[in-house]
Parts: sequence; C-alpha cells; structure tokens
Amino acid sequence: MEKARSKIGSLLLVVALLLLVWGQFQAVSGRSNDKAERPFRLQKVTATPNLVNYTHRISNLWFTIQNNGILGSFMGEEIDPETLEAAPSCEFPAGSNIEYLFECALWIGAIVDGDTLVSCATDGWWDTREMYPDEAGAITGEIWLRSTRPAGAYPRNRTDIYPNQIDSSSAGSPQGDKFGIEAISEEDFIATYTDTHTASFVEIDPIDQRIHAPLGVEIVQKSYSWSYEYAEDFLLLDFEFTNIGNEELEEVWLAFHVDADVAHNSAGSPGAQDDMTGFLQRYPTIEGIDSLRIFTAYVADVDGDPTGGVWDYESCRGLSGVRVVRCPFDSITAETIGFNWWISNVNAAFDWGPQLVVNQRVYNDGNLGTPTGDASRYYAISNGEFDYDQVTCALNHQSEGWLPPLSPAGNAKDLANGYDTRYTYSFGPFEKISPGDSLVVTVGYICGADFHVRPDDANAFIEAPDDEALVNDYYSRLEFADFAINATWAEWVYDNPGVDTDGDGYRDEHVLSPEGDTVWIKGDGVPDFAGPPPPPSPQLTFRVSPGVVTIIWNSLESENEKDTFSGLNDFEGYKMYWSKTGRLDDYDLLAAYDYIDYDSIYHESGRLKKWKKAPVRYQDLMQKHPDIDFYKFPPYAPMSPYDTLYTPHSYNRGFGDTELDSAFLQSGGGELIVDSTTIYIDEIF
Repeated sequence: MEKARSKIGSLLLVVALLLLVWGQFQAVSGRSNDKAERPFRLQKVTATPNLVNYTHRISNLWFTIQNNGILGSFMGEEIDPETLEAAPSCEFPAGSNIEYLFECALWIGAIVDGDTLVSCATDGWWDTREMYPDEAGAITGEIWLRSTRPAGAYPRNRTDIYPNQIDSSSAGSPQGDKFGIEAISEEDFIATYTDTHTASFVEIDPIDQRIHAPLGVEIVQKSYSWSYEYAEDFLLLDFEFTNIGNEELEEVWLAFHVDADVAHNSAGSPGAQDDMTGFLQRYPTIEGIDSLRIFTAYVADVDGDPTGGVWDYESCRGLSGVRVVRCPFDSITAETIGFNWWISNVNAAFDWGPQLVVNQRVYNDGNLGTPTGDASRYYAISNGEFDYDQVTCALNHQSEGWLPPLSPAGNAKDLANGYDTRYTYSFGPFEKISPGDSLVVTVGYICGADFHVRPDDANAFIEAPDDEALVNDYYSRLEFADFAINATWAEWVYDNPGVDTDGDGYRDEHVLSPEGDTVWIKGDGVPDFAGPPPPPSPQLTFRVSPGVVTIIWNSLESENEKDTFSGLNDFEGYKMYWSKTGRLDDYDLLAAYDYIDYDSIYHESGRLKKWKKAPVRYQDLMQKHPDIDFYKFPPYAPMSPYDTLYTPHSYNRGFGDTELDSAFLQSGGGELIVDSTTIYIDEIF
C-alpha cells in the first residue's frame, strides 16, 4: 500500500536496498532465526487471515478500525462493507470529508531472552505488517458488534452486512463467553489479532534482514463510540495484551504510531505536506482550576487550509490526537509517557527528528528521522523523550539539551511550517508480562474543533518560522479549548470523577472551586465507561379520540433524579419527538418544555459574582401547585393508516453546565399499542 505523494521513493531505490540486504542475509545470526521459529502455546495457523474493517458512524467522528492493529483506512484505500465505498479514516466532523488520519498503528516492544523485538501493525514507511487475525469463520477472525441501544433502534443490526452481532441471545455462545454480552457503548467493535503469524504474507524486514520474530502476543481490541454531546468527538479503545508465548516479555513499551495527513478529501497528495504536531500536557478546562493534566499528543494542518483568505467547506480547522486514560501505573505522568515525532522522507536531507544529546542515535539509514528495524523502533518508543513541538524546530533548543536544528536553516524552516509528519505516543515500561498474563490499557482517539480561529493567523509564522516572536504569536492564536475539553471528557467517561464505582469509599482527586465547592477531577480508578446520564424517561399514558392523541406523563421520576456527576437535582425540561419509522434519523421535534430558572448576581467588593441556581425540587412544585402533577401534550393528529411513534425526552443541565439530552438513550419502557394503526412508544432510544 502506498501513498500517492512525493515522499515515496523510486522503484530503483527500493530494489537497490533490497539487493543490499539480501546480499547480507546469510550473515544474520542463527539466534534471530531461532527467535522467529519460537513455539507458542497458541500457535497460529497459516490460513489466510480474514482482514476486516468497520467504521464507527454513530457519533460526530467517523472512524475506521481494522482487525490487524491499524486504525484508519489509509484515507479510503479500505472499502466500507456497509456502503461499498471508500471507508472514511478519521472524518471530523462526520460527513465533512475532512480527514485527520492516514493511519494509526499499534507498536509493541519488549526484551525477549535478551533480544530486542518490536511487533508493529505497520511500520509506517516500508509498510511492514506483523499483526493479523485468524481465518474467516473463527471467533478471533471476525469483528464483533454490540450496542447499548435496543435492537430496533440500532441502525446496524442488518446481519447481511454485520453478521457478527453480540446481544442477550449470545449468552453461552463462544463469542459471548469470550467477549461478554453486555455492551459498553452505543457502538462496540471487538477485534482479535496476534503477532504470531510468520507465514509467507508477513514481509521480511528489509533492515533486520530476517523473517518476523514474534513477541507472542494476542490483542483483544474493543472500540467504543457514543452519540451524546459530551462524547461525540472521541472514541475510547480498550486493549488487552496477553502473552501467549513461553517466554517472559520484559521492559515492555506500547506505542501508537500516527501518520495523519490532515486534509479535505479533495486535496489529494498535497494535504500530507503541511501537518504540524505537538504535545499538550495541561490545559485550564474548568473555571477555578489552574489546569488539568491531559497528556495528549495532537496533529493538525498548520494553517487550516483557507481558500482565498477565507474559511470554506474544505478548511481543516480542527485537530486530532491520542491520550492514554488507563495503564497499570499508580498514575499517568511524564515519566511513563513518551512523545517523539519525525519526518520520513526519501531525501536524506529532510529525514529528521528532534533528539536529546544524551540520547543521540543515528538510525540504520544514517539519518535522525525514521526509525527502521526492531532495535531503532524500540529506542524510539522507549527513550523517554518529550520532543518539542514541530513548529519550534527552526529555533535553537541546544540550551535545553537538544541537538542543533536541522541544517541548512532553510530545511529546518520547511519542516517547522508544516510537513509530512509522524509521531509516536508511547507508554511504559511495564517490567514484565509472564506467559499467560495480560496487560490492559485504554486510550482515547480525540478530535477538536475551531483550533484555527482566523484564516490569516498562520501567515506571518509560515513566512518566518525561525523568528521566535512570530512562533509565540502563532501559538497565541491557536485555540485548544474544544480539543482539551474532549480529552478531559475521554478520561471522565472512562472513569467518572468523584464516583465510587466499587463502593470502597474512595472517590479520588478533587479540588475546591473559588466558591469553596468540591470539584472532582479524577475517578476512583475503576472503569465506568459511562457519561453523565440524562434524567430517566417519564412514565407515559395516552388518551385517544378521533384524530387526536393526548400524551400524558408523570413528572416524579424524571424531575426528582439526581445527576450522578454533579450530585444535584438539576432537571431542566422535556422535549417531545415523533417519527413515522422509528429510525434514529427520522424523529422530528414537536415541542419543548423548559424549566424556567435564573442566575442571580450580587456585588461583592466591587466584583460581580454569579450564582447558578439549582432547579426547584418536585416536592416544592407540588406544594405550590398541588393540583398539577401531570404534563399533557396534544400532538398533531396521527396520519392513519401510518404508524406514529412518540417519545418524550427529558434533559438536565449536565456536568459543567452543559445541557445533556436523554434523546435516544435506553431508559426503560416499551411499546404501547393503542389501536391497530397507531403505535405510541415510551422507550427512549
């Protein structure tokens, strides 16, 4: 698989290098070959792997996953089995044709009996691939689907396209026993693959000059996607790594190798040539808190691609990135995470990346950029570096311990103002994974909007990226807020802040707001995989007369429920939808009932201060209006003979004063058939 862009070398160059390594092939040590033939307790067959890709489409982020350790579709080179068209890779916002990912590949490095080995889903340069699923028909050769939505409300329950569904009927089945039948998100994709294939379809490494030497690892990958406002811009990916070999895996490092190529699909190959990458350790996401630790790598188009000095539908104003939210450390810190970026290029003058003087390493091709071969890749993911941001690479960082900028200066400026960049986000080391043991990590793949604010913000910087004042001015014009908030929510959905999930009395880290309120910013370390829930669905009854349906619901349960994130009774209102088909994309809003509440302002020492008043309690409403205990809504007359579905939809203020709807959340209820032509439904999808 190749990119149609200038960085791909000529055929003559590739052939020459292959001839060189083949001429030296006999010199490879017998030890390396012995490693390649190492037996595994779960030996993989040599049948053709069943390579499959599915695309998450339930949220504002359309994201393709594969069952070989690769995230993304190589910008449409994979075909979506649902649409039979090019699969989106990381399309944000959904439907925009703006891509933020070419590929993201899993790398696993370890020391095995003294040998330094790295298994990579793809190396990102030679396209060496070392992770594969089983054959078609095997449980571990398919991608499985689960959903928290009821079957009638999940648009992907077509078994002709997605035959591998897991639901309550899967109890006791092999797939149900292996993966569990309880869904985590509105759209779970589950894939299994290993690095133990050594058949003819696994390429010989052109640098190490040997067939693939496996670590002996099975990976179960579960990706989760939600449509809710607070979670619609990211996915969570759960990875369980199991040592299925017979030897200890020592000093284990895990990494995600990202090649983004941010561009609108119409941009073609030039879209890869103006990426910029960096790392965001902290961001002030909550009023009154100096900053939150988010440890998130990011990549973006350097100027957002305005057209004629204005934003248009092809402009790439957002950014995407990776953060780890769970790994088996007491805490995630700068000491357990690494961030390294480089430029891969057939022109040696541009194949370069930052390195600390104490870590200086010239790679196999004589450059400081692309790590090739297992030893170099292991170094790249385990060196503990946090590379400085790409847009500063034309500045001199030697006083901070880094090697000088790329020379000549013109080349450094070319890289600083956007280039075809890769980065690795790595975490470790994990001291040991013994045979039969497993390691579980969870990461978020996150997008954010409005990173670029004005179309001309990057102009001066692009012309002079070696001017420190212009670099700082460029930074000051970038807006990380949406991205940082989404990165924070990715962690909070994984582990709800202040929620004692396992009931041991521990709720973890909190701070005090300026008003003295407790603000929880970390969870208890036990996964929740849930966000702030909406109020429960109200109980419905109906009154039917010719041409008219009156929908009646009781307010007690909806309005008296506490928000589990804020701890408040913060009910805000109802919305009423109807549909002719019951499909999620076919509900129209008929009416909305918003609880009227106000903010109060008072003056203190010359300052204005704002109180956020919680909604009145149900009991208080009943005392003031004892004769009112139901809401009545007469909608449009049902259009016989068509079935009409109604769904009430309660919502609250949500955490951080964000309105969260309960639309399309399963919260009990069912179907109520009133007559032979009309269906009324009180189940919230």
